[in-house]
Amino acid sequence: MYKHLKNIALCLAICLNVSAITSPEIRSVLVLPNGNVSVYWALPSDPFSEFKSYEVFYSPTLAGPYTNMASISSYLTDNATCFTSNANNQSYFFYVQVKTQLNVVMPATDTVRSIFLVLNSPPLSQYAKLQWNDFHFPVPPGESPSYKIWREYPLGNWTQVGSRTVNTGTLEINYDFTDTVNVCQDSINYRVELVDPVIGHSSMSNVKGTTLVDKNPPSAPTLDSVSVDNNGNAIIGISPSYSGDTKCYVIYIDSIGSYWAKDTVCTNNLAAVYTYLGSSASNYSEGFSVA
Repeated sequence: MYKHLKNIALCLAICLNVSAITSPEIRSVLVLPNGNVSVYWALPSDPFSEFKSYEVFYSPTLAGPYTNMASISSYLTDNATCFTSNANNQSYFFYVQVKTQLNVVMPATDTVRSIFLVLNSPPLSQYAKLQWNDFHFPVPPGESPSYKIWREYPLGNWTQVGSRTVNTGTLEINYDFTDTVNVCQDSINYRVELVDPVIGHSSMSNVKGTTLVDKNPPSAPTLDSVSVDNNGNAIIGISPSYSGDTKCYVIYIDSIGSYWAKDTVCTNNLAAVYTYLGSSASNYSEGFSVA
């Protein structure tokens, strides 16, 4: 029965130029660190084994011209990588077509683009102002309902700092997000991601970064205890600052109503115990402060 149906399908394909197979739907576009781009698609239904190859095309502009970047003869392959793109500098556009055993090229179901992330903040700003595009408008059904915004700090440590709901309106838009940094001064990178649960891959933007500065002074740590050891030295307990980018504490000593800096303790904002070796606490009261 199946063989009979297959023969009928092939006859229809030959005589009427119709096919059961269609070109695949691209569901994820991933920008690699070097600017190359990988596209992933859902395998199309091929009930009558008409498949011959996937023909994958790309262009730096929507209008083209488009270049064939891959011809893939394995039906089960669901991705291809463009090795001549530089998607760290701009978006690239892609589509995939199926070629049948009769060398009929099926029309592409869609054209997608890589997500290009722009950082509209000058160096030494306190705010990272991000902007990016959809990889396809509207996004395919089944994609996650929101984009994830990721920040890299420190180097190699990516943390999600926000999200933006996917546009479901009738007009295509650019997304925006502003991140307020709480890092004293350092190089910080960003990227955005849209997860596709249908095929288990994500669309990922290029990485953008610059040197950002927290222009607000950190909150002061807390001097939580003072005691005297057996040698007469003052022992000072310090609780961390509420500002995560605090690196060091400054110990101040009261000298007749005014405080002067005695020492610096650097713990990367961990609790600390400081011993004042020049203390006279066994003879008279001493005053301390921390900042």
